[in-house]
Amino acid sequence: MGASPAKGSPWWIWGLLFVLLACSNGEEELPLPDGTEPPEVVATVPAEGGLLTPDGTIQVIFSKPVTLESAQNGITIIGVAVEVSLDATRTTATVRPLEPLEPGGAYTLVIKNITDQEGAEMETVVTVNFTVAAEE
Repeated sequence: MGASPAKGSPWWIWGLLFVLLACSNGEEELPLPDGTEPPEVVATVPAEGGLLTPDGTIQVIFSKPVTLESAQNGITIIGVAVEVSLDATRTTATVRPLEPLEPGGAYTLVIKNITDQEGAEMETVVTVNFTVAAEE
């Protein structure tokens, strides 16, 4: 017959354990409770494959407010020192290169490990390739 609950243990604990194990195949995490969804990147300016003016700034728009610390640590341009700030709603990050980008140069923006105020962390790494417009 199979294992039975220990004598005196509440039956509902075994039922809950069964439901949790049945819902999880070992590969996927159980969904987070409502209100704790991690932030996601909604858009970037420039978008993938886009052009940036040589003196331009990059915008990253999130699905919900994020922490300044995670934005400053998690938004980078490969090979370029940047300054990252958030708007008043904490949903839009502005990325400013600390040195001029090379006209005609190709760059990659990387966005990872971004968290919201509750500590939920972005689940994916987002990369955005862009080119700096040539000076005329």
